[in-house]
Amino acid sequence: MEDFPKYSPDGTKIAFTSQSAGEQPHIWVMNSDGTNLKQLTKEGVYADAEPFSLSPSGNFIVYSQYRFDKWPVQNGTLWILNVNTGNKQQLTFNPKPTYN
Repeated sequence: MEDFPKYSPDGTKIAFTSQSAGEQPHIWVMNSDGTNLKQLTKEGVYADAEPFSLSPSGNFIVYSQYRFDKWPVQNGTLWILNVNTGNKQQLTFNPKPTYN
C-alpha cells in the first residue's frame, strides 16, 4: 500500500511510503512521470514512520524510525535523509523510558 505522497517543490519528484502486507513501511522516491523508482529506506526490524516531511529544496526527508518487532512500540528517533545520495543522519537519541 502506498501512502502520504509528497511532490518536491519543483514538481520533478514524488516521495511516498510503501508497505507490503506484514512488512514495515519504507520511504520511496520516483520522478513525477513514474520513472526512476528508488527505495530510500530499508531497515530490517525498524519501520519508517509516516507521515514524513520533505524539505523545501526537495533534497532532504525527515522521518522517525521505531522498532517494528517490539510491542508496545518504543519511542522513535528522528532521522534526516539526503534524497540524492541516500546518506542519512540520526538527529535524536531517545533513551528507553523507565516506568515505576
